[in-house]
Amino acid sequence: MAQAAGLSALDEEEYLAKSKEYIKKERHYLHQNLNLLGFKVYGSEANYIFFSAKNLPRLAEKLQKEGFLIRKCANYHNLDEDYYRIAVRTTSQNKLLIKAVRKLLKNENIARNN
Repeated sequence: MAQAAGLSALDEEEYLAKSKEYIKKERHYLHQNLNLLGFKVYGSEANYIFFSAKNLPRLAEKLQKEGFLIRKCANYHNLDEDYYRIAVRTTSQNKLLIKAVRKLLKNENIARNN
């Protein structure tokens, strides 16, 4: 019985280590891409990214129309409607989110230039 418990604990430790590494990799992907898109991204060790999107007003509402939910942080102390938080998701979900943000930025730039 003790041997089974020990093996179970090792499996759990391995799972946790893999999960932490996966979140770290995906968090880096989101951080890097949001930064490249012109957002101010703040450092994080958690499973979410905190950032400012002054270059894309009403981001949460626009992303919701595209099927994405992100956390508005305007109710946080000393923050305004330009601050958001997004969860680190699967690789495919993270790529779709970045693709949607790129599309919104492109549309925003087209609208500004007209």
